[in-house]
Amino acid sequence: MPDLPHQDNLIVPIDWSITPIKQTMTTGSLTMSGTIGWKPWTETATLTWSLPKADALALIDEFKSGHFNRTYDYTCNVRGPIKLRPTSSCGFGETFGSLATTVTLTVEVV
Repeated sequence: MPDLPHQDNLIVPIDWSITPIKQTMTTGSLTMSGTIGWKPWTETATLTWSLPKADALALIDEFKSGHFNRTYDYTCNVRGPIKLRPTSSCGFGETFGSLATTVTLTVEVV
C-alpha cells in the first residue's frame, strides 16, 4: 500500500473516534441490543493538512483518483502502523491572499 501523502504536513492533534456498531431488536416489551459483525466498531478521524496550493490540489486529486477507496499506510503515534481508507468526506479551505490551503479528509481504519 502507498503511504498516506504528506504525513509530515498533518496538523496535530488528531482526534480518533471509536464507535460500536449495534443492532437493536424489539419484540413486544422486550428490547435487546448487541454488537454485530466480525469487527463490531468503526474507528474514524478527520485529518487536516496545511499545504501550498499546488500540493493541496495534487492531494485532493490523489484521493479523487482512487475514488475515495484506496487504502494508505499511516504511522499513528499511539498505535504504530495502521491502514487507512478515506470516507466520502473531503474538503479544503480557501483563504484570499494566502499561499497555503488546508485540506481535510475523514478516514477510517481498515
